[in-house]
Parts: sequence; C-alpha cells; structure tokens
Amino acid sequence: MGSNKGICGFGFFPILLFAFFLSGCATPSIVLDIRADETLNPDLHGQSYSVMVRMYQLKTAEEFQQADYQLLLEQGSSVLGTSLLKQEEFIVEPGEHQRLEFLREDGAQYHGVVAFFRRVDGEHWRASGKLKNGLLRPMTTHSELKLKNTQIDLARTH
Repeated sequence: MGSNKGICGFGFFPILLFAFFLSGCATPSIVLDIRADETLNPDLHGQSYSVMVRMYQLKTAEEFQQADYQLLLEQGSSVLGTSLLKQEEFIVEPGEHQRLEFLREDGAQYHGVVAFFRRVDGEHWRASGKLKNGLLRPMTTHSELKLKNTQIDLARTH
C-alpha cells in the first residue's frame, strides 16, 4: 500500500514545524490590564482624582529601582540613562478599567511603571517586572496594573 506522507510526500511534521515558526513571527508586545480603584489619588478631603502613569521599557531595572520620585517626574529620560529604551505616558481615572498594548522594543528586558500621585506613600508609587522571553526570542508579556489610593501593584498574568 502507499505511504501516508501528506502534502507532496513530505509528511505533516515539516508543515507543523513551519506553522510553529510562522506563528512566532508576531511582534512581541506588553499588554497592561489596568484596574483603578474608586479611591485613586485622593486629596486631603478624600476626593479622588486621575493620575498620570508612565511605563518605561528598560534593558535593566537597577536605575529605575534606585531613581527618586521627583527626578523621574522631571528628568526621567536622563535619570534612567542608557537603560531606557522607550517611555509611554497615560492618564488613569478613578474606577477605570482598560487594556493598553505597547509594542516591545528590541532589547527590553523589564518594564517599570510609575504613578505620579498627589501624595507619595513610601515606595508604592512604582513597580517593575521582568518581561517574558522564549527560547529564541522575546514574547508578549501580559501584566495587571492595580492602582488603589496612592499605591500601585504590577503582576505578570501570563
């Protein structure tokens, strides 16, 4: 009887392998699922306000972790130096839930997020995380960014 080799006699393995590599050609991104509490960025009377947030794509996280709040606000690019590959800025409203997606820069290994609150509460105004990498290339990273009162939390979801 004849062999069951599939398309043009090559079998299915090369086709599956090609499909696997082709699916890996998508440009990796950073997906942020943002969840802001109703008590976001309160003033002295408890009134909530929107907050400016910056996301940095970084080669390393050390400079980001050591940076001062005021310097990041005013001179973020120079403070982060050659570690900084790209920065994105956006506004988050109290109670807002949204998903933002950013193209991942070549060489980015970390993302750092800063919320420029009205009042600074310890070190909870910033968070960072390692970006996801595959065996041969960077992959899309999904993270959840939670903002409550004057604190942020960043967690990789998958």
